[in-house]
Amino acid sequence: MANRGQPMRGRQMAKRITEWFAPDARNRGLYSSEDLMAVALKKDGLDIFKAKWDNALVGLRAAPSEDIKLALFLKQLRKSKRMRTQIEAWERLPPSMMTYGWLREALIREISNARDRRHRQETQAALGKKGAAVLDMPEEDEDEEEAEEE
Repeated sequence: MANRGQPMRGRQMAKRITEWFAPDARNRGLYSSEDLMAVALKKDGLDIFKAKWDNALVGLRAAPSEDIKLALFLKQLRKSKRMRTQIEAWERLPPSMMTYGWLREALIREISNARDRRHRQETQAALGKKGAAVLDMPEEDEDEEEAEEE
């Protein structure tokens, strides 16, 4: 259509974009195990590390074994100050429970707890500022109180 001087429609444009960026047969597996090994925890940025780790795992041609995932994951988590207590708890588990899945869930818990703490602090700071709305229960009307008494 563009060749005939007519503007392209949205579906036609979307199809061309999809075809342009579609991986060819050689590149369907986007990452290799080297890419997973290159994912590193930096400055205790657990949420960023988790996102990069998950992206690398999803893009692998073949899923690595649980032992390999555990070794690589643990190596990075040991760098974290925030995960120190979780790793200590993991090390006290019986060997059958010392799994990659347990560590991954511990990471998710830590990220969630940090997010909750940050949200709580921001809420308290907002409520403590002058002019901020204070959350109080609405007062009942006197007419409603009289109606309840009767």
